[in-house]
Formats: sequence, structure tokens, C-alpha cells
Amino acid sequence: MLKCPYASCKNRSFRTEKAVNVHLSSHKEPLLFTSYIISNQIDANTHQEENAASFLDDEYDYHDDYATDMDDDGHSSFIKTNSNNDKNAMRKLMTVTEVDMEDSNGGNGSSGNSLKLNGIELRFARASLSVRLSKAKHTQFADIIQDAADLVYNTGKPLKISTRTLDGLFAKINTECDGESVSFYEHNFDISAVHGIPNNCIKDFRDSYGTIIVYRNIKELCELLFSYKEFWEDTILLPEIWERDGKRVAELPLGAIVLALLLSSDETVVSGNNRAFTHPLYLKLGNTPKDIRNKATNRASHVLAYFPILHCPNNNNKLRQSWSNIKCCIIHYCLQIILASFADRAPYSTISMTGPYNKIYQVVPALAGYIADLPEQRLMAGVKSGMATYTCPRCWTATADFHLPYYNTKKRKTNTIKQICECGMKLIKDGKDGLVKQLSKKYSTQLVDNAFETVPHFSIFDSLVVDTLHQLGGAYTHLVECVQRMLTEGDIEEINSRAKHLPHFREQRTFSSGYMLCSITSPTYMELRHHLSILLSLIHDKVSSQTVLCLRHFIDFFYQATSKEHSGDTIQKMKDSLKLYNTYSPAIALYSKSKLCFPKNHSLWKYAKDIEMRGVVSSYSTEASENQHKQDAKQPAKRTNFNRTVFTGQMGKFKTRYDAFFDSCDLQQIAMIKTNICNNQTSLPSTKILSAPLDRGKLVTIESIQNQEELFEKLEDQIRMYLDTDIMKRPHR
Repeated sequence: MLKCPYASCKNRSFRTEKAVNVHLSSHKEPLLFTSYIISNQIDANTHQEENAASFLDDEYDYHDDYATDMDDDGHSSFIKTNSNNDKNAMRKLMTVTEVDMEDSNGGNGSSGNSLKLNGIELRFARASLSVRLSKAKHTQFADIIQDAADLVYNTGKPLKISTRTLDGLFAKINTECDGESVSFYEHNFDISAVHGIPNNCIKDFRDSYGTIIVYRNIKELCELLFSYKEFWEDTILLPEIWERDGKRVAELPLGAIVLALLLSSDETVVSGNNRAFTHPLYLKLGNTPKDIRNKATNRASHVLAYFPILHCPNNNNKLRQSWSNIKCCIIHYCLQIILASFADRAPYSTISMTGPYNKIYQVVPALAGYIADLPEQRLMAGVKSGMATYTCPRCWTATADFHLPYYNTKKRKTNTIKQICECGMKLIKDGKDGLVKQLSKKYSTQLVDNAFETVPHFSIFDSLVVDTLHQLGGAYTHLVECVQRMLTEGDIEEINSRAKHLPHFREQRTFSSGYMLCSITSPTYMELRHHLSILLSLIHDKVSSQTVLCLRHFIDFFYQATSKEHSGDTIQKMKDSLKLYNTYSPAIALYSKSKLCFPKNHSLWKYAKDIEMRGVVSSYSTEASENQHKQDAKQPAKRTNFNRTVFTGQMGKFKTRYDAFFDSCDLQQIAMIKTNICNNQTSLPSTKILSAPLDRGKLVTIESIQNQEELFEKLEDQIRMYLDTDIMKRPHR
């Protein structure tokens, strides 16, 4: 017998479906599926689940695929659907019901719950799905709940959470963790106090931009990192001799040590719509070994400040003409505020600071390196960009000579730049704008009060370092673009096909969607390394021999420069590879828009010197600071309202609480909080053995590949050409 779903209907029994359909047309009010489904679950003896499901199918057929949806007043409205997903969702609604209070307190769940979840599990599932938790976060919170349940079961004592709200947690951190971290300060400065900004631009700038800098006391933050308990045994306490290039420069006071500061800054996007930006300045100590300070979970690198966000206006020609100089003046004014604790001291004077084992040390702060990409380096050095005469932030090499070898070009010196800027400031006060522009253009220098001039041992020109992520990777990208211009469309299609059919090797990226850079969107540094490793095997017969030799020696230099260990021989080989690359580069320069006369190509000549002075490139590359953006820029930005004038201050408040909490814990507690530690889990060591292609369990040899496919005819020659270190003296077959 079939039944009418309307509870108020007196004619509730019918023999056929046709009779039910005819009867339903007499009802004027809409059918409330939800009430019907729940009534079937409550009265399980009368309405079985199978009958309800079969009737639901008939109901969809009758109403021409219309389903009901409840509005705000509790009434149902018909919404058209053409998908079976809605039918399945309605069936699932029949099996999932509201859990009563007894089940929510830890019961085994109701008999109608087909998910077989208890009350706690069901509440947690609803919460995780509603906020769209990631897999890792879901597992982390599930482990926390399970640990709490095990603790209650083992101790027999109830567990009470004292901070059930986020505000309560913040209040507890502020009271109990006070002094564990260095707080941020907000400084709203007057734009008229910044030297070097034209008077006719001050009002327009004040109306369009905020002038708030959020920063920490650099001395207190250095002391926090220097005295961090987990690094006591690993902290490097340098001797009392100040050395540079292996020569003694000066002898420090008795008992004093060098406190090596590493600063890094970069502007980054923090919102999904690419409208909100932040400009953090990070600080870490060179006294901490690189393997420790570059690991994010060790918290050896902290945010020192958030610079104000300054973007060139499109609708104000007055500001646009002087924008690069205005931005440089403001950033250096902010740096003067940040570095005030170390400024105006005598050279080699010491500062008392708590360090390892809670002892008081006499330290001499020194800027060991400023880690940044090329635009940021120019901003900190006060050097102009574009088509200026001298655009290198480290030396006086002319922009027109960036394609030539760099040998004995004079370096930029702090005293020289200081004299140029002082002369420019006098001309600005006298109102001689024409002479100011000529002076700035002649030396390609922004006329600003450089903040690093007032701090002893903080020479920005001696502290700038090379970078693998932007400079070395950018130079390789430029070369590949030049190679791409040499090729025809047919050659590119064939190269993409070769890359697609290459055998797969472990830890080697596959380029199934296309090999050339036109097929890759925003490649990362690791993708470029994988791209570089198979370049010659794919293009060797599509370009000239000189181009192949040029690329081969650049690849040699790439691997030698990014090596994890160096000696005198390896550095000399790196220099030789760079010279050979420059010798053969005219073949590629013909297809370069800049004729290889661009700054990243010029920066290649500085790698050997930086490695000799500071060690391997990985210890001062921008990769660590780029990864730090996720934790110290993007995550704090999510806790703000993205208002341009106040959101950097909100980020500072969040970071103060965040650092206070984690700085109060040791590294073992942080690891237990951040990751799920499972003592029973074992992992196999990763192997570096290359996988060979198989033919029904048998290894395939190079000879068999050469005999089968024309693509690999010259494979042996290419392998020999790539690995042979004396390629020019060996004849080819």
C-alpha cells in the first residue's frame, strides 16, 4: 500500500502510483519534504526507510525534477534542479538527524545516524566542514581531541579549558607571557620632517598615503635571538680579531665579540585580490649556523619592522616625476628610526648584551649581509634604476658594460656617496633644482640621508650579497627566452615532445604540458633547476654549437655556484666556467633584446667574491626570507581588516602575541604543537638512485634505445658532451 506524504490528509492509503499522483494534484499547499523525512525517522515502525526512498524517487518524477528549499520563514519553495546530486543529498538528509543532548555529551549516536559517529565526532565533523579545514589541520585538531580524551581517561579527572574564546587566549598571553617577546611600536611621522622630498609634493603625498611605521627595538630583538636557550651550544662567538678578506683590519676590545646581523626585506602580496601589500624587514644573526637560522620552525628569524606601503600613483603627475626619490627618502627615514639604538657610536665600541648561558657579553654589532632582490638592493643603496648611467648597487660599472667581464671596477663607498648626497642637499636648500637633477643623473644616485651612514660597521655597499633565487634564476630564464627566439614553431613542438617522452627519474619534474618557458607559468627556482638539468639533451641539434657550448658552461657555473661545499679549486673552476660562458655568449646576445647587457648577467661576476668572503650562497639566499613571508606576512594579514592606514599596526599586534606565545616555549614544545609526532611511525630513507626504464622486468640499455628510436640516436654523444670537462679538445663521432 502506498501512502500520501501529507500528515493532515485523511486519504493516506493507495494501491498504485498513478492513484497517488492524481491525489497529490489536489493538494494546493507545497510539500514539506523535511518534516516528512524527520517524521519517518521518528516513527520508524510506521514509515520504513526503504518506502520513504522509493516515494522520494516517485516525487521527483512527478514534480519534473523540482526540489524544495526552506526559506527564512520556514516555508518551502520549489527550486528547479536537473542533477541527480540533489536527489542523493535528499536521501542523505533522511539518514542524518539532529543528535540529542545525550549523544552530544559523548553517547554512541542515534540509531538513525548511518555515519556511525558519536556526538563529539559529529560536532567536530560539522565544525571542520563548515570552516573548510585542510587535511593537515583536521588531523592536528583530531589528535588534540584524542589526546585530551586519553588524558581524562587515564587520570580520571575532568579537563577544563580556561581559554574558550580567542579574546580570552589573547588576554592570557598578554598577562602571562609579558616580556617573553619584543613588542612592536607604531610611529606616525610627519612627512615634512623627511629630508629630500620636494616641498611641492608634501601636501599631495600627505593626502594620499599613510605615514605609519611598525617596528621593534633592534637592540632588544638582537638580545632575544642572541640569548635564545636552544641555540646556546651552536652559537658562534667570533674571536677578538676583526678580519676581512683574510687580513686583520682591527683588534676589538679585550673580551668583545662580533654580533653579525643579517637583514632582509621584500615587498609581498598578502591578499587574494592582489590589492593589499606588506613590506616586512626580517632580522637574524649570523652567529647562528645557517642550518639552524634558515629553518622556519627554529624561529631564529624575526620580524623587525613593517615599512609603510608606497606605490607610484597613476593620477598624480607631480608625484610620479619624483616618486623614486620620495620612496627612497621615506624608507631611509624609517630605517633611521629602526637603527637608532645602534647609531652615533664610536667605531669598535661595545654594547652589553645577555647571551648564551645567560652571561653578559660585550658585543660589536655589524651588518654582515643585507639579503634582497635587485630592486630592493637599489632602494637600500639609494641607486637609480632603468636606463641610468650606473645602476649596479655595489660598484661603478656602467650599465652599458653589463655584458662585459667584471674585473677591477671600483666599488661604491659610503664616504663617496655621503659627499654626493651632502652636496645635493645643499643644492636643494638653495632651490637649484636643475643642478640637483644633473648631479643625481650623473652619479645615478638618489639624494637621500642614507640611514646606514650613521651606524658604524653598517656599510650597505659592503653588505649586499648575491642571490640564487632572483639573480641566477633570472639570468637562466633570460637565456632560455633567447634560445626560444632561435627556434621555429616546429622545433618547439619537437622539443616539447622530447621532454614529454623522457624516462621518469626520481625527484625530477616532468614537463608533460610543455618544456619551453612559454608553456610554464611563473616557474619557481626548483622548477628552473629541473628545467636546466635536461636542457642540453633536448635542444642540442636545434641550435648552433657555440650556443650549446655557451649554455653548457653556464650550467656548469650554475651548479658550481650553488654547491654546498667550496674550496680554492672549485672557486677557480667556477671562474673559468663563467669566462667561457662570456666568451661564447655573443651567439645568444644576437637574440637578446638587451644584448645580454642587463643587471642579472652582471651580478654573475660577484658570486666568487661573495663565496670567498661569506661562504656558500645558500646561507644568505632570499629563499629563506621568501618562505618566511607565509608565516610573518600572509598569516598575520588574515587577522586584519586590510585597511591601508591601520592594517600594518594590526599585524604588529598579532605578531607580538604570536611570538610571545612561541618564544615562551622551547623548541620541543613548539614541535609538538606545530606537527603531529608519532613515535610508532617509521620512514624509509630517501634514495638518490636514478630509476631505469624496464622492459618486462629487464633493464633497457642505451644501445637498444639508440637502435629503436631516432630521437636517441645521439644520446651517447650528448651524455659525453655534457659530462666531459674538456669538451673542446675531444673530437665528436
